[in-house]
Formats: sequence, C-alpha cells, structure tokens
Amino acid sequence: MKSLYISIITIYCVAMTAIVNARPYLPDNDDFVLAVLPFKPSQSGPSDIDRLKQNLKSDPKNRLVAIELAKRYLEMAKQTSDPRYYGLAETVIKPWWNDSADLDLMMLKANVLEFDHKFLEALTVLNNVIKIHNHSQAILMRANINQIIGRYDLVKRDCTQLISDTSALIVASCLFSVDGFTSGPESTKTLISKLRDLLAISNVKNVEVQLWSLGLLAETASLNGYWPLAEELLITGLDIKQDDTYLLSLYADLLLKQARFQDTVDLLQPFIEQTSLLVRFLVANSQMLATTTYRVQQKNLDMRIREDEIKGDQRHLREYAYYQLYVKHNKEIALQNALINWENQKELIDSLILYRAAFDLNRLDVLQMLAVWRDDNNVKIDFAAQSLKI
Repeated sequence: MKSLYISIITIYCVAMTAIVNARPYLPDNDDFVLAVLPFKPSQSGPSDIDRLKQNLKSDPKNRLVAIELAKRYLEMAKQTSDPRYYGLAETVIKPWWNDSADLDLMMLKANVLEFDHKFLEALTVLNNVIKIHNHSQAILMRANINQIIGRYDLVKRDCTQLISDTSALIVASCLFSVDGFTSGPESTKTLISKLRDLLAISNVKNVEVQLWSLGLLAETASLNGYWPLAEELLITGLDIKQDDTYLLSLYADLLLKQARFQDTVDLLQPFIEQTSLLVRFLVANSQMLATTTYRVQQKNLDMRIREDEIKGDQRHLREYAYYQLYVKHNKEIALQNALINWENQKELIDSLILYRAAFDLNRLDVLQMLAVWRDDNNVKIDFAAQSLKI
C-alpha cells in the first residue's frame, strides 16, 4: 500500500463506481485463489510453508504437520505484522482446537486468542498448560496478558516463578513491566539504569527479547518524563528492527507529546498499513496543512472502522478512540470506545486515552474510576502530564 499513494485516489473512485452496480463474484471452486499474502525476498519461511501446506493437503489429519505449519504462520505474523497469518494459523489447527492434552497445540491456541484480544480465554488455556508442565514460555505469556488487563500482582507472581527457568534479563524485564510504573521517581531511575546495564552485558541474541526490553525501558522513560532517554532507547530498538510496530507506536507517541508533528509523519509514512501507526500518522497530519495523502488515508481508516463495526471486531478500539479524540474531535465517541476498550485491557496507553477523553468532557465519574484503579495498583504515572494534549 505504501508505494501507491499517488494512484490510490483513482483506484478508490473506480472501485466505488463499480460497487454501485456490481454483483459479488463467486468462484467456481474452492481452490480459487482470492489473494496471495506478500513475502519479502529476505524471508526464509515461504518454502517451508509451501512444503508443509502440501504435506497437510496430502494428509489433512496429520496433527504434527498442522502444528508445524501453524507455528510457521505465527512466525510470519510476527515478522510481517500481517494479521492474516493468525487467521491462517487458527484455520490449520481448528480440527484439534478443543484438545487440551497437546502442549504445543495449546500454546498456539493461546497465541491466537491473545491476538484476538480474548485475554481471559487465553489465560484459561495457559493455566491448563502450566498445570500440566511448568512451561516458562506459558508463564511469561500469562504474565504479559495479566499486565495487559491490569492484574499487576499476578504479573509479579509469574515473573518470580520464572527465576529458576529462564535468563536474568527476562526475569528482570518481566518484573520491570510492573515496577517501572509503580515505583517513585528516584526508584524508577534506578530501575531503568539497572535493566539497561543488564541488557548491555547480557549479550542476548534473541531479537524479540532485546526489543521487548528496550520497549519496556523506552515506555517507562517516556511516561516518567525522561524524553531524551526514551528517544535514545527507541532509536536503538528501531536500528535492530525498523518496522517494529510496538516501538514505532511508542516513538510516535513520544514525538506527538513534544508537538514534533513533521517528525512523526516522516517516521510513520512507510508503515501506515498498520492501524495503530496510521492513527498516529493522521493525528500528526491533522496538526499540519492537510495533504491529499492525509485525506485519502483518513477515508481509508474510516472504511476500516466501519468494517470492524460490521464484523464486531473490537481489537482496535484503543486506536479508534485515539483517532476520534485527536483527529475527528468527537469526544463522546472517543470516550465510548475507550470505556468499552477499558473493560478488556488496561495498559498505560489505554488509561491515558480514557483519562484525556473523560477530562475533556468533564466526566468526573470516569476520572474517579481511573483514580481508584491507579491507587489500587499503586501506579505512579501522572495521567494529566503524560496524556496527549493537542
């Protein structure tokens, strides 16, 4: 998409004209290819995927082949940030979806459920895995989901359970995912310094672990007002993986808080196929002279929102609240989306968006709810100072 900005208006207009009189095309058989997922030449996955697909087609009841193919799809999902691979992984393992005896299968299922924001269902699956086997990956994944839904006491329980089974860096990062937001200013500075030093000396080869630790450090630094340090950490992470959606989102939020709108546009321009990044791109553009690209991409996002509403897909409610609040300036809809999102996930970015929408509307009931949640979880972040104000 990102290479077609100039022609997208023409394509959009032609498509809309055609829709008026068009009837849906129905393929003659189930083997008709509707779309081919993109692969980058540098990726080694496609040949393995093709081989496994052929093997599974020849033997559709082969659980081991299905599991291996689903693993490859999840790897591609992480490499490309293309959500369709999660759907492919789910389809492959669907015949064994309710089998609770196979650990590999259950871990794949938990990954798919987490992606779909079915966090409580994913936790149920992970709890079953951990009952069978003290599975460190399952414990870490459970900690991450508990962090997403705001159960900080359970996060720390899981982190300490990992001490004997995984690296010091992973344990420290896991604990930092809570301690970084629940410690006082001086303690937080010390924690950031210690984790940064540990990351430097660990010589960890796993890129995902590196990016996770750098992201946690950068997010904590940003939300505590240490903006130059946060930017340094984000640049380090993006030097490792320039298209990491999590780091790009954090960097965009940091730039927006500093009113560096052109820097935000330049950062995100190549990556706006991702909804979370497109929203931030539009927020930055809304503060500048409107361009054709801005108007077209706003229509693009409006279409995505309508499609998700029709499907009942609530995975991007956070981003849609962000968009309604800062681009559309429809604060009531923003608050509505943020409140529904809050029922399912309570990361710091969720609380900041909800806070700003409630504050702008003088919704004292919501502000009180957030204050109680912050106190109950000992969160030290200043929502008024760190939420975006534009």
